[in-house]
Amino acid sequence: MSTLPDGPQKFFPSQEVDAWLHGAKEKRAELHLKAAGPWHSDQIHEAFADMSELLQEAFEEVRVISASWREGSHVDQSESADLQAHSARPMEQSTT
Repeated sequence: MSTLPDGPQKFFPSQEVDAWLHGAKEKRAELHLKAAGPWHSDQIHEAFADMSELLQEAFEEVRVISASWREGSHVDQSESADLQAHSARPMEQSTT
């Protein structure tokens, strides 16, 4: 399964997110078939361990994307505040 780029970014192209989701779905289907084997086999225990690892990876990917979006949101808020302050100056000058 492919992983998203490391480190916070401002923007994740939808193609990268789609590719990651597709890879995760393929891996899940593979593990589901593996787990559907005979009970009490080593294969089923391995499948559940792999599913747990896949879920942990998914949580980490969501955490990275969430952090990136939060960082982008803070930057946008800061830029918005700067623009508001900048636009307030001409308005104040025109009233004086």
